[in-house]
Amino acid sequence: MPTIESPLAAARSGARALSMAGLTLGMLGGVNLHQRWVGPQREAAVLQQWMRVWANALVHLFGIDVSLHGELPPSATGARLI
Repeated sequence: MPTIESPLAAARSGARALSMAGLTLGMLGGVNLHQRWVGPQREAAVLQQWMRVWANALVHLFGIDVSLHGELPPSATGARLI
């Protein structure tokens, strides 16, 4: 069943989608350049740094309030699915 939303809500939704796409493309370019600069031995660490920045930016972009219950998990030694 389709929902009817106000023009303002539709505009905000479109603006957030475009902002997410622009942010993601910009971050991909940045991480690519940074990885080339540091070399293959630090590529994974650089990617993880940029992923944290990207995820944090998306949380703020979409207005999500983050609350932590308990302790943070230990740092990953390999890939981690979020």
